[in-house]
Amino acid sequence: RAKGDKRFVYLAQTQNNWDDRLIARSEISELKQLEGKTILNNGNPAPCVMGNLIEALHDAGVDTSKIEFRSVEETEVKRYLSLDMVARGEVDAAGVDIPFDLIAKKRGLNVLQLPERPVIHNTTICASMDFVRKNEEKVIAFLKALIDAIHFFKTQRQKVCEILSRELAPLIHLQGEDEVEYLHEQWSRLLGAKPYPHT
Repeated sequence: RAKGDKRFVYLAQTQNNWDDRLIARSEISELKQLEGKTILNNGNPAPCVMGNLIEALHDAGVDTSKIEFRSVEETEVKRYLSLDMVARGEVDAAGVDIPFDLIAKKRGLNVLQLPERPVIHNTTICASMDFVRKNEEKVIAFLKALIDAIHFFKTQRQKVCEILSRELAPLIHLQGEDEVEYLHEQWSRLLGAKPYPHT
């Protein structure tokens, strides 16, 4: 697209703010204390993950040149790897997804507040203009279904929590209803009612 090919088109996104959380050993309570320390970044060295973390730390006045960043391959089986490594003192802090920040708190670790970062993140809907022109009704129906799904998630708390408990909790080894409810609460806040970027 940058070279002039206009066929690729952005249609929608489901969130406008970065959702990663930063957990740390219990004696680390401020971001500035991470200088000279090691951060494990959520098992993902991708620029959209590592770059956002580095920029958030910069925004908070942290000299990231004084931090050692590490990444390890994350799999479904290793969801708790970051928590365990921080708890054992192998790393000083780690980036984690929701609800693993709550789980970290329950284990006695700290959750460090990162500055807000506006992003195009997670579910992003793109297509080619050729496809959109040939399938306009299908594209509109898909976008309406996306909006309906977000509305359902944000307004049907009990039903959504039941679905999360049944379908997601076993996959990521959630231990209690509080973790499911926290996941719903945080994502209800993050998901946009309209699937477009903020100005």
